[in-house]
Amino acid sequence: MKTGYKNIYQKYKNCITNVIFPIILFFYPLMKINQGVDVSDSTYSLGNYLFFERLGGTWWVISTYLSNVTGWLLTKLPFGNTLLFMNLYTGLIVSALTIGLYFLLRKWMPAWIAFLGEFIAIGFLWIPTGILYNYLTYAFFALGAVFLYKGLVEEKNVMLIAAGILLGLNVFVRVPNVAETALIVCVFYYSYICRETIQIAAKKTGLCIAGYLLGVAVPLIMILVQYGLQDVLKMIRGLSQIQNGDDS
Repeated sequence: MKTGYKNIYQKYKNCITNVIFPIILFFYPLMKINQGVDVSDSTYSLGNYLFFERLGGTWWVISTYLSNVTGWLLTKLPFGNTLLFMNLYTGLIVSALTIGLYFLLRKWMPAWIAFLGEFIAIGFLWIPTGILYNYLTYAFFALGAVFLYKGLVEEKNVMLIAAGILLGLNVFVRVPNVAETALIVCVFYYSYICRETIQIAAKKTGLCIAGYLLGVAVPLIMILVQYGLQDVLKMIRGLSQIQNGDDS
């Protein structure tokens, strides 16, 4: 920062970091909710939300189950069945995530750096917020990574479990997110650089895995109750066909 701006920042630091920055981060994702959208993929997602109860256990509904359930619940809010208000409600999810991450990250870095990072990140978001399988993926992964870091650095076991739960839930936001399980490898790396014993590393990893299994189990049970095992197996076969180039 230049000296003049730096002096102003230091003088009004509490107001800037606790009020102005959060207000900007809250409204920034909402700026374009009525300025048109790219509907090439939006209508696919919005159609799933509107007709969620009629689609049955089709593989594309199950493979993005939590995204579709969230979108379906949003359609039940006032005017939630309109594009404008769906943009508003999903934009608020982005706003809440951004502010939450800002307050978490500024504990480990200067507030203005956390703010700039969040502001730039929002600026690069080109996908319509209504496509929740993208934005919930970002949310669960970002929070999971922060909680994992917090659990390791501050030695809080509950945070390690919470990180695992978030990564587990992310599997049913979009099934390919199962690859994010690799983030748990960071536990071993952190234990290595801190010269911790194998027992301590194994305990921390076990807590993450326990949270992960819980995060996977809850939506899986919901799916099994709602659709049954056969539809889950159809979902797996459907994803396999896409991988092999046959999405029919």
